[in-house]
Amino acid sequence: MTSAADPSIPSPSQPPAALSAALPPPGPPPRRSPLGAFFAGFGKLLAALTTLVNLVVLLFFIGLLLFFFTTFGKTESGLRERFLAGKASSSNKIAVIRINGVLFEGLNGYAFRQIETAAKDDRVKAIVLRINSPGGTITASDHLHKQLNDLRNGTHPRNPGPAKPIVVSMSSVAASGGYYIAMINSTNKQDPATVILAEPTTITGSIGVYASFPNVAEWAKENGVTMNVIKAGDLKASGSPFRDMSKEETEVWQHMVDNAYLRFLQVITRARGLSTEKLQDDLVIKETVPIRQGARRKRQVIYKRYRADGGIFTAEQAVRYRLIDRIGYTSDAIEQAAKEAGLGEDYRAINYERPSTLLGSLLGIQSTKATWQFDATSFSSATAPRLWYLAPQHELAGMTAALGR
Repeated sequence: MTSAADPSIPSPSQPPAALSAALPPPGPPPRRSPLGAFFAGFGKLLAALTTLVNLVVLLFFIGLLLFFFTTFGKTESGLRERFLAGKASSSNKIAVIRINGVLFEGLNGYAFRQIETAAKDDRVKAIVLRINSPGGTITASDHLHKQLNDLRNGTHPRNPGPAKPIVVSMSSVAASGGYYIAMINSTNKQDPATVILAEPTTITGSIGVYASFPNVAEWAKENGVTMNVIKAGDLKASGSPFRDMSKEETEVWQHMVDNAYLRFLQVITRARGLSTEKLQDDLVIKETVPIRQGARRKRQVIYKRYRADGGIFTAEQAVRYRLIDRIGYTSDAIEQAAKEAGLGEDYRAINYERPSTLLGSLLGIQSTKATWQFDATSFSSATAPRLWYLAPQHELAGMTAALGR
């Protein structure tokens, strides 16, 4: 049996008091020679410089990698090419040009850059025009239509070259101005007409034009708000929101709308071979729809329309009334474009992506530039009277585009 430790016996880890007293006190640390201090400082400096050099080399390679990702595949206009279909090694390109959203002055830059890029590239043999737009202002629609016709005929003002066949591929909506820009025709009468395809769920047509004017005259009268106008010229104040239009003012604006409407019909006539009279002939829509309504198992649909009544058509109706050629997807349009250009299967279909940021290139994210600027200029632009090739129920979209500009 072990006994408790005797406190009078020193621990092995602690020297006896007498022994500790006999030991000499510790001396000062040895002094480093000047040469040793120099080499120690030099070593620290060398380690710091090595770390800095490694950091610079790392940043250089990261920058080189980012530069490679952001420039590889870019065209002269700064748009990156993205492979879609066909043979990646083929030198014959089919460019898919995408037109999206409301067509408005100042907002079609990306569309114009795609057109210019395809026009200057001799390896682009054909175009697929992918449209997803409800239309827009008559000026923006007409300007884009002119650019596409120049691309089709090789008469682009900045990049003239050989004619390039275009096949139209309609997405969810290609109506009014979106249909207008699809009316591409060749100046050479021997060339085949532009083929137009739409997906089964596409809505298109909406051949018409309108101008809208807000009117707060009644509200102003009820709230004691008046607007005194001093003018020279009988029609100078026409369209003011603080007064009702006179009959003469309405007739002037109606005449402007009529001229824009007739221009729309003429564009269709040249591209589709449908006369102005044909576009305005009555169509009797008579169908039996197998949808239950109450006690009835089928619903009879009977009504009259005409092609250029401003309303939309389904893809199936558009084929029936010769507004488009057939139903098909983007892949079908690409195959049709290869056929039009006589490429067989020797082609590479590509599209043009928007410019990306350096980080976005590595992460696979396309950059987007904010265009919303709600200020006096954008508000006045949005509320200014203008003529629209715009599909029904898209007035708010048009207003938003004007505000965004």
